[in-house]
Amino acid sequence: MSEEEQVLAMQRTDAALKHIVEILSREDLSRTQSEAELVKDYCLEKGLLYRRVTVDGNIRKLWAVPNSMRKSIVVPRERQPGELNPIEPGKRPFETVNLDHVGPFVKSTKGNRYILVLIDNLTKFVKLYPVRSCGTEGMTNSLRQFILTYGSPKRVISDRGTAFTSRAFGNFCSQHGIKPILNSVRHPQSNGQVERVNSTLIPVLQANMECDNKWDKLLLEAE
Repeated sequence: MSEEEQVLAMQRTDAALKHIVEILSREDLSRTQSEAELVKDYCLEKGLLYRRVTVDGNIRKLWAVPNSMRKSIVVPRERQPGELNPIEPGKRPFETVNLDHVGPFVKSTKGNRYILVLIDNLTKFVKLYPVRSCGTEGMTNSLRQFILTYGSPKRVISDRGTAFTSRAFGNFCSQHGIKPILNSVRHPQSNGQVERVNSTLIPVLQANMECDNKWDKLLLEAE
């Protein structure tokens, strides 16, 4: 799925953006004053909704993306020679697991606002857990569920978010014989497997979502 298709899928399922598209699709004279004010910075081109912004005195048109979905638009970056040290995938499934949080989303009926993404470094198997925050407690509870089903990994790779650098997470890893590996601050892109999943996860959820606050019920299907 191209980036344009991802954005279009989001726009078609976001209530606020759908309302703006509907207004722009009508003749100017049929819009109320409040509607005209709402859409004054937006335009439609080939079905995509853009927002006009001023940068350094120049007007630019940017994709209109819901606030809660902006992390899903991953900007590719050229890899510089020698800047990353790839992690060995391991000799068995779930030996090395990548972790990351995606969100925030609209608060679900169960109180969840984020997704904890786990990816096996060898098989690329993906497991998704809805969590209420990016804190340590929800993340370790999800990891505990993962361990009960798939066994304890030898290594977990993550960014340097507070959930992954906390003492509680360090203690959890020690108790389960897990070695935590933190991405470089200079090169957070080293956890690229997670970023690639994140770039397609949101459009998949949005394309199948009938109600914004029930997205966490779609995670098993999205896996």
